[in-house]
Amino acid sequence: MIRLVLLTAGLAALMVAVPAYATEVATAPMLGTELLSGRVRCLAVNVDTKPKLLTRMEMVSTAGAVLASLPAPELVPPGQIRLTTFADLSVASPAYCRFAFQGKFRASLMYLNGTAMEIVPATK
Repeated sequence: MIRLVLLTAGLAALMVAVPAYATEVATAPMLGTELLSGRVRCLAVNVDTKPKLLTRMEMVSTAGAVLASLPAPELVPPGQIRLTTFADLSVASPAYCRFAFQGKFRASLMYLNGTAMEIVPATK
C-alpha cells in the first residue's frame, strides 16, 4: 500500500514537470529611428474552433530586452484577440514579437504610424 502511494505521487509529480507541446513562432524585426517613428504591438488571434492556450506573447528588442508581454499562459476562446501594450519605435528599435501557443493561432506584429498600418506575420 505504501509503495503504491509513493509510486502514484511520483508519477503525478513527473506529469506536472513535463511541459506540454507548444508551437513557437516569431516575426521579423521592425526597424525604427527618429525619422521612422511609430508604435508597434504584438497580437495573436485564436483561429481554432475551441479555446486554446497562449503560453507566451512578448515584444522583444534585438538586444533581448522584453519591452511588452501578455501575462501567460492564458486560455483564449475561439475568435478572440490578445494584444500587448504599444512600444514606441523611436525608443525601442528594432523590435520583434515572439509567441508560443497550443492549437491554431494567427500571430503578428502590428506597426502603426498615424493612419498608416502594417502587419508583419510571424513564422517558424
